Amino acid sequence: MNNDTYLSDPPKRLVMPKSGSKPYSFGEPTWTRRFAIQVAVGAAIAGALISGGLVFAITSIGSTSITEAGATLGQVALTEAQLRDLVISKKLTAYWVGPLDGAKYSLISNANGQVFVRYLPEGKGLEDTNADYRVIATYPQSDAFSITKAAGNQANAISFTNVDGAQVFYSKSYAANVYVAFPDAPYEIEIFDPKDGGALSLATNAGLIQKIK
Repeated sequence: MNNDTYLSDPPKRLVMPKSGSKPYSFGEPTWTRRFAIQVAVGAAIAGALISGGLVFAITSIGSTSITEAGATLGQVALTEAQLRDLVISKKLTAYWVGPLDGAKYSLISNANGQVFVRYLPEGKGLEDTNADYRVIATYPQSDAFSITKAAGNQANAISFTNVDGAQVFYSKSYAANVYVAFPDAPYEIEIFDPKDGGALSLATNAGLIQKIK
């Protein structure tokens, strides 16, 4: 089995397609780098994608209609209470690192059960396509804990157990993206933070990573 890690060059900014008549929407996340881990357990982190930041696609720009559908497509800046209510009402499994003072949040969910929570400091940045915002992604993944542990065997990789008993993995080449998996939880959590050392700090801070509920 080939245990190489395949990476492409990091994107400098998020992709902005041409304007159209449809409302503004981040739509489904799209990715310019795919991180594939092939390990002895014979599995890979499904959907775990390393990048210079989680990359979202803008489908169009125009007047935004705040609707329930739009709230799950990243179109709405949500308060903490609105975010919690949305996750509960839609029966989503989504992790985050708790509220940020003065921030709002956008949420994207897709048919694969993947959920992306984007932090908007002071409620600003909803339409900003640069990778300058914290994003916590939740990916359904069986055996996530053992896969994340085995990923540490890859070249240039670090894997360890944090104080909460969760397995943590990241590549030293792309430390802005850190992956976390809890024992017996079938989810891979990706933390992206644009600040140097930010993602790793969030992944190792006791009790910080939690389900939204």
